[in-house]
Amino acid sequence: PIQIITPGDGSKVLSPIVLQFMVQPHHVDHLLVELLGEDGRLLYRRLYRITSDALGTLLNFTEKVPFEIRAEAEIARLQLRAFDEADRETFRTSLTLTLLRSGRADILPQETVLSPIVIEDPPQGRLIQGGQVVVSGRARPTNGMIEVSIVNGEGKVIQYANGPVSQPDAEGYGLFSVTVPYQVSEPTWVLLVAREYGAISPGGRYLSSVEVLLAP
Repeated sequence: PIQIITPGDGSKVLSPIVLQFMVQPHHVDHLLVELLGEDGRLLYRRLYRITSDALGTLLNFTEKVPFEIRAEAEIARLQLRAFDEADRETFRTSLTLTLLRSGRADILPQETVLSPIVIEDPPQGRLIQGGQVVVSGRARPTNGMIEVSIVNGEGKVIQYANGPVSQPDAEGYGLFSVTVPYQVSEPTWVLLVAREYGAISPGGRYLSSVEVLLAP
């Protein structure tokens, strides 16, 4: 849904950060660009709304992200969060950057165009029955754990569970499989959200999701 072009992960940046990214509009209703300091405080936020006339195209954006810090340098997370029409977060990607108050920037290239979390099963739109759903896939691990939550149409988390990510392979992906129990009285569309947490709070560094139909 969202691909960051520049800067690359681990870059040292001065204000304003020149952020370039691409969006696939048919996956995104609106998105947030946010910069979080190392203590989780919000340094910058901008909302983008994707209009219906943009569907079917690949959108390119260039955003200047200003910031102010008191220290000479500070670790931060620059994150892009996609939402659906129900205002549920469906995808998140992020970078860890070093913010500099002065000096010289060091902009690293973006090394990967792969999604940080790939949900391989269940696929989008599948009917799930039996009181539990097994969510499996691949992740580029930062702390070795994945949280999978079930989010209803109102954006409320109705159940969640955690599971480990295996050691990464040559492509940098580890495997995960998380079983989440659920209870519904009738067929209900929900979002299965897989999230991986990083060192900077809140919310987690990476997030991916699929929509499925849960039945008793």
